[in-house]
Amino acid sequence: QNADLTNNIEEVFCRLPLPYVNEEFNIDSTIRNFTAIVCKPPSYTHIRRNVYLVKKKRADSSAETGCTNCKSDSVCKDDCECRGLSMSCSKSCHCSDLCSNKPFRKDKKIKIVKSEGCGWGAVALEPLEKGDFIIEYVGEVINDATCEQRLWDMKRRGDKNFYMCEISKDFTIDATFKGNTSRFLNHSCDPNCKLEKWQVEGETRAGVFASRIIEVGEPLTYDYRFVHFGEKVKCHCGAKSCQGYLGSQLKNPTQNALAAAALENKLLAQQGGCSPSRVKPETHLLPWTNCIEVPFNLRSKTKIDRLCWGRKRQRTSLLDPSSSSAGLQPSVIDAGVSIL
Repeated sequence: QNADLTNNIEEVFCRLPLPYVNEEFNIDSTIRNFTAIVCKPPSYTHIRRNVYLVKKKRADSSAETGCTNCKSDSVCKDDCECRGLSMSCSKSCHCSDLCSNKPFRKDKKIKIVKSEGCGWGAVALEPLEKGDFIIEYVGEVINDATCEQRLWDMKRRGDKNFYMCEISKDFTIDATFKGNTSRFLNHSCDPNCKLEKWQVEGETRAGVFASRIIEVGEPLTYDYRFVHFGEKVKCHCGAKSCQGYLGSQLKNPTQNALAAAALENKLLAQQGGCSPSRVKPETHLLPWTNCIEVPFNLRSKTKIDRLCWGRKRQRTSLLDPSSSSAGLQPSVIDAGVSIL
């Protein structure tokens, strides 16, 4: 109280009557363990490539002629035939070893972080240019029967965090138990990434690509657009163009409307798949922190269609699988409808 004034920082701290007491810094073990759990992302098995639980399918190699308009010293620019078809240049191409149209060879550096309001997310650790390949979306490749069984098992357990991506019939990528950092990319109404499917040496693979220039430390996001009815899911992306809620509301949905949409998609599939000119390149996904995530439908030419069925996703019909209607074709998922 009667000490002289001083500007010496060390002397100031020496005068403070704050003795170190161990008891003051002891944290209850329950709180410490809970904090450790909260500060870690949900557990999963990290893998670098898809794990096939079904027979691995490859495209007919005889149909691959490669890019004929490229020269031996070419690096394959935007006019590359393979790039236009979302195909990675292969041994059958005429380009050089310096070809830039070979994504999936090396991932960009990204990091899992805890985001404010959106749970776990991922940020870039290096500058990214528009069109850069960032990371492959990987998981367990399962067939329709296994997919169906897993969905019902998760529903019975009340699980809310799982990710599935349907490439084609009997070919679904499930990143629920095994995957990589791509599982943690969050939603944004103004995204800086997009998800595309490519043919790489005859194999169909899904990749995350930068849709614009991305700075170091910037969160990596998709636009998780989907159509739903029922309870709305609030969006927390914070973008200036934020729509407020994820997806668009389907007014007065009926089972007939769903059946009609499913039939249209079935007819398109019989004709060789959906034409990119008729189907908008959208990505349908919900934040894993809010509800079940089910990215679906890779049947468009390049863009990945995703579908969220919310907390009660039913894949083959709107009824229980034990009912008489369970034999319906699972094409309702192709209608782009989310049931919450």
